[in-house]
Amino acid sequence: MCYGRGQIETQAPPPSCTEFLTCFAARSTTVLGDRGIYLFIMGATLGLFLELVHVEIARAVTKKLTEWQHWPTSWEFDRQLVKNQFMLCWFNTYFWFLAVAFL
Repeated sequence: MCYGRGQIETQAPPPSCTEFLTCFAARSTTVLGDRGIYLFIMGATLGLFLELVHVEIARAVTKKLTEWQHWPTSWEFDRQLVKNQFMLCWFNTYFWFLAVAFL
């Protein structure tokens, strides 16, 4: 809480304080401070995890859909699998940008 000009009330850390996980030593939020580094690490970890999960789900879905089409040769199956994977990944990746741009 702010009291007047330039006075900042400091609080004691909570009883269950784990440094860098539940409480931080910085008095202000900065990009290169411990909060900024923590948020960067968490964002990068979550982004990589979600991207890997998304790719694996897309592979499984497209393979199953291509198997249901009963292609007569393995060459046609592989060709259609690549097309399906490309279309699903392209649509899932760029649809968000198109929706933001035009909605």
